[in-house]
Amino acid sequence: MEALREQLAEAEKRAAVAEAELRGTRALIDEKQRTIEAQAHALRLLEPPRAVAPEPAATTAPPEPETNPWVAASDDLRRRAEASVPESPRRSWWDRLWGN
Repeated sequence: MEALREQLAEAEKRAAVAEAELRGTRALIDEKQRTIEAQAHALRLLEPPRAVAPEPAATTAPPEPETNPWVAASDDLRRRAEASVPESPRRSWWDRLWGN
């Protein structure tokens, strides 16, 4: 009978230790969860606000190349450059290779 009482006392002691460890583990989990939530909140504060998708506006076609001043100016410059270079007859690759 005495042996059974010792085993029961030992089992109750181990159960008390296990319950204390469980409470400590749960407290640690709760603390970690609060840390995660605080960090998530801080991260949301640091992120730029999300842009709301703009409402589709009336589609407008881009200006025609003739009406775009930048395109017209570049075309004008290209035409002037082409006009200033005299046209020379193009030699064949064979003549250029042999120097003819």
